[in-house]
Amino acid sequence: MQPLKKLVRITVFVVLIALLFNLFGYYYSSYKTEANSQREEAERLSIDQMALSQDVSRDMNLLLTHTQFDDEQYRDLRLRLQASLELFSRQHSLLLQMAGTHISLAELGPGLTELNMYTINIRQLGESLVGGQRLQDSAAAIQVLHASDAEMTRGLKKLISELRKMQADLEGSISIMNKAVLFSLLATLGFLLVVVVTPVFRQSVKNYQDLQQSMAEIRRSEQLLRTIIDAMPDRIFLQDTENRFLMVNRAMAKMVNEDPEFFIGRNDLEVGIPKELVLGDPDRGIKGFWPANREVISSGQTQHIAVEPMVIKGEQHFISTTRVPLRHADGTTWGLLGFLHDITSRIRSEEQLRHSEENYRYLFQSNPLPMWIFDLQTGGFLEVNQMAIQHYGYTAGEFAKMTIYDIRPASELKRLEEIMKEKREENIAYERGVWTHVKKNKDSIYVQIISHKIRYKDEDAMLVLAHDVTENIRLHHRLVKEKIARQKEIAMATIDVQERERNEIGRELHDNVNQILTSAKLNLEFMENESADKERH
Repeated sequence: MQPLKKLVRITVFVVLIALLFNLFGYYYSSYKTEANSQREEAERLSIDQMALSQDVSRDMNLLLTHTQFDDEQYRDLRLRLQASLELFSRQHSLLLQMAGTHISLAELGPGLTELNMYTINIRQLGESLVGGQRLQDSAAAIQVLHASDAEMTRGLKKLISELRKMQADLEGSISIMNKAVLFSLLATLGFLLVVVVTPVFRQSVKNYQDLQQSMAEIRRSEQLLRTIIDAMPDRIFLQDTENRFLMVNRAMAKMVNEDPEFFIGRNDLEVGIPKELVLGDPDRGIKGFWPANREVISSGQTQHIAVEPMVIKGEQHFISTTRVPLRHADGTTWGLLGFLHDITSRIRSEEQLRHSEENYRYLFQSNPLPMWIFDLQTGGFLEVNQMAIQHYGYTAGEFAKMTIYDIRPASELKRLEEIMKEKREENIAYERGVWTHVKKNKDSIYVQIISHKIRYKDEDAMLVLAHDVTENIRLHHRLVKEKIARQKEIAMATIDVQERERNEIGRELHDNVNQILTSAKLNLEFMENESADKERH
């Protein structure tokens, strides 16, 4: 189906649907309006019937409660009541007919049947009064009259309320239908206007807008791509198969202190790039831009050169280059995209790190004291220097299979485990102390340990320096023993001298002083005798 025929058929279908909908809306609104008019008439009759019911009840109440009327007044009141009852009956029949058409008995509550019953009660009582009958129990009649009048009024009020509610619903339905008809007419008119006026120009305008939007998006994308490329520190360039530049970023342009626009349409030599970089210098390990470009264009494969030395602005640089071929839809190569990444700082850092590692390794291996590095988690030896190998008697391969627990006596394993746990959990970075180690030949030695926590091959480790202090400790022990022995000798000599002195004093006391004291005692005792020669004694 051609587009124009399809459009015409769609238009006819839409117009037909709109006409059918408008006809349906017209008849629906007419029907609902007529029904609403009938409900309004029923509401008016209900209001009149309510007023008329009150008049009939008032006249009947007068006839029942007042007995002092004369004959003429009594006759006039009965005639008026008769006329009211006839009008009341006619309106009641018409009201029942109209209300029963639009409201069900369930919606009314008590229902039209009960309303009719209350009406019959009032009519019967009124007809009895009009006929001149005297009621034996006027009080009961008045009670029936009041109850019937009240129920009649309540039923009429509810009927009026239901009718008004139905009127409001009908008016809402009519309003909605009218709005829908108006909206369908406006929609159909708008559709016809669009179909008639704009079909010729719409596609061209859309194409023009799409073109403008696409061009704007391309410009934005190009600007964004240009901003990203210029912000990159790598040197980026785009060349055709004749080595002419199609695009370069600012980092590439800075190689020759020019703007990026200067490169467009020129080759490498014309923009001032050194000849040895363009054509290559095998003696210096420089492949050259053009030979590399030819390989990429001829092979159609991406080329990556990890490290290539270059002299840029008189300074030695190391460049990592990547060239990517660019192809047409048919697969033929029309150019290449190049990336020059300056890795000079990385190369120099690696050289410095390597030199630093060599220096540290030299210090480690040539240290005159045993040194090793062990894993802080497992305790396994990671590195040992030559002095540790010589001093302990194990080979480097044997050390690689051992842990620091293997060079400790059983008596120190518990202490070692506690210190290792503290180093792991409390992050202790430094430790020193005297330990007992066991050599391969089972000899025990005393060592002064100094250890530092380090990172070795991305693992927590400890660097340990061990100083053998066995001779010092043994010499200290001998000195202590000799000192104790000397002190014992001095104490024994002192005791011997003291004993000799005590013996000498004892002999002096026994041999000399005792005799003198004894003689003095005897002489004194003789002097107590009266016959003794006191002067001689």
